[in-house]
Amino acid sequence: MRVVLVGGLGFLGAALSERLAGQGWRVVVAARRSSAQRRPRLASYLRGLGVELALAPGGIDAGFLEGLGGDVYYHLAGRIRGSRGMWEAHARLAAVVVEAASRLGSRVVYVSSVRTPGRILGAGRCSRVVEEEPHLDHARVRPETPYERSKAEGERIVASYRGPWAILRPGLLVGRWGYHTEWRLTALASKLRLAPSLPCVPVTPVSGLASMLAGAGEGRYDGLWVNALACTCDLSRVTLEACKRLTGGGCRRIPVAPLLGLAGRLSSEATPPRELWVMARRGYRYESRHPQPPWPSPEEAAAEWASWLKWWGSLSL
Repeated sequence: MRVVLVGGLGFLGAALSERLAGQGWRVVVAARRSSAQRRPRLASYLRGLGVELALAPGGIDAGFLEGLGGDVYYHLAGRIRGSRGMWEAHARLAAVVVEAASRLGSRVVYVSSVRTPGRILGAGRCSRVVEEEPHLDHARVRPETPYERSKAEGERIVASYRGPWAILRPGLLVGRWGYHTEWRLTALASKLRLAPSLPCVPVTPVSGLASMLAGAGEGRYDGLWVNALACTCDLSRVTLEACKRLTGGGCRRIPVAPLLGLAGRLSSEATPPRELWVMARRGYRYESRHPQPPWPSPEEAAAEWASWLKWWGSLSL
């Protein structure tokens, strides 16, 4: 099977490439040439796995993707900063992927977020939230932030595709290749033997998500959107384990909710502090009604991240 990972030169793309290449799938990572220039070590590592890098000199369009001849197209691109960039990555690129897949009759798998529905009408803090039955039922849900609105539009585009599709909604990704801002801050806090604590964080081990995505590529979740996460828990379950693995122990929790609240209120829209603050303020406990493979625990995912960081040597890709 030939699969195309659109926006795959990053955290999830690296983990999924390892998984699919290890299963003998022919993997193509479609990305802009500038992405490979920013992440040369990762690009070289993927080529070493036998992954083909298809690098577009400018923006990715449907003709470029169609030419790659994928049996499955995975939309992995994600942005957490800038309204325009979010709309480009989550919605416009979703339309491009669907257009290319429709010409070939290919399957589309879209990686969204548990946060996509936004505010759940009538739900208080720590309410249980599962996938809504009607797609983004606006009698119940209100995507409010630029991140949520752009992800919701991407889901709408994919769900309108007449071919096979699946939508997976992870939470905070934990595990190998975790180089994003939250993991840079975790590494910095670990040097001080501190473990940030924040309640009600949806956690998704990236190794488990890669397994689910492989199943989605085979049609296991066709026509569904699935909350893909191990648990909604205190972030310190992850950060304490990461700190212990990096330093040998002696780490202590430090609540970050007050600081996050201040940063969120002072930050402009479409920035990571504002998006994280909105999530923490709602405090929903995300779950799924759909059967899923057994998940690694948050602690196991944190240990995997720390081991990868020691092996890779830095958070630079």
